[in-house]
Amino acid sequence: MAMNILVTGGLGYIGSRVVQYFLDKDHIVTILDNLESAISSDIEDASIINIDMTDDEATDKLDLDEM
Repeated sequence: MAMNILVTGGLGYIGSRVVQYFLDKDHIVTILDNLESAISSDIEDASIINIDMTDDEATDKLDLDEM
């Protein structure tokens, strides 16, 4: 059964490997990343949300139930 997985920093070195692990297991992955130090851009099967997690206004607007 596929689970919805949320990964913060999912385009960095470690996060991209975590994302790929869950995608390989056929889970649904959403990535929250500010893209400043992103090293991976070849993740195609995950949803990517460009957000700075230190920005309280931006994170307050996130609707995690719809991810």
